Amino acid sequence: MRIFSIFAFTFFILSLGMSCTNPPAENPPVPARSFQTDECDYTSMPQVCLALREIYVSNQLPFAIPSKDVCSWTDLGIVCDKRGEVISLNLSEKGLLTLPFPLGDSFPHLLSLDLSKNKIVELPWFSFRGLSELETLHLQNNQIVSLAIQPYTGHAEETLFQDLIKLKTLDLSFNEILMLNGTPFAKLSALLTLNLQENPIGVLNGTPFLDLKNLQTLLLPNKNIQDLQGTPFLGLASLKNLDLSYSKIYFLSGTPFQGLDSLQTLYLDRNKISALSGTPFQGLASLQTLYLDRNQISALSGTPFQGLASLQNLNLDRNKISALSGTPFQGL
Repeated sequence: MRIFSIFAFTFFILSLGMSCTNPPAENPPVPARSFQTDECDYTSMPQVCLALREIYVSNQLPFAIPSKDVCSWTDLGIVCDKRGEVISLNLSEKGLLTLPFPLGDSFPHLLSLDLSKNKIVELPWFSFRGLSELETLHLQNNQIVSLAIQPYTGHAEETLFQDLIKLKTLDLSFNEILMLNGTPFAKLSALLTLNLQENPIGVLNGTPFLDLKNLQTLLLPNKNIQDLQGTPFLGLASLKNLDLSYSKIYFLSGTPFQGLDSLQTLYLDRNKISALSGTPFQGLASLQTLYLDRNQISALSGTPFQGLASLQNLNLDRNKISALSGTPFQGL
């Protein structure tokens, strides 16, 4: 009897704590059901019910399953296939801080997962384990600082996304990622679109995209990239669109775009580029459109556009070009 009383008191206090986490709203939502009135069908879908409950409880959020049929619960954007397996899950704007267990344990057939607009700072190493069928992953508008697995977990040699072998779209925009160490996207050979827009990445070096052999679009506009060191885009043999606009790149030298044999469109507009040294676009034989507008280029000399045999559109608008010497447009 004493044990039951303690449990009831603890449950009551926990319920009060969770109810305080509700943000104010102009139109108050329908009150969340308590655990005692949880209507989830634990008989036919026990793993799904327990998983949803654990996600809410571990993040101290109000928990509610409004109907026995989980597949009809539109609040979480749940979509099921003909077998009754959950293939789409929307956990955006839920105030999530973390993921308490491998999502693949309860949702092994997921094709689409939306975790955007939450408060996630660090993703546990096991977060996406078992999601081998996932095709779309939204992680934008969180507070993620790093994609590296911390050494203390004992899994530092693994990568966060290594089980996502069918992933086609990964959105990591508007986070707090400072650097791309190692090869954080290893084994994502099916990936077609990667969005890293508006992250405070300062320098691109190493070969962070090495395994993305089928990637077609890479979005990297942000306000912090100042330098392209070495050959950071090596491995992106299928890339067609690369966006590096709205950054702070001052110089282009060497061969930073080496390996981009299929690239068709390159956005370098709205940077701080003042000079094009050597032949920085060497190797971009398939490039058709190059945006260099709204930079600070004051002069063109040498042959900076050498190798751009397929170029059709070159935008140099709103620069400060006052001198041309040599044959800067040779080969175009």
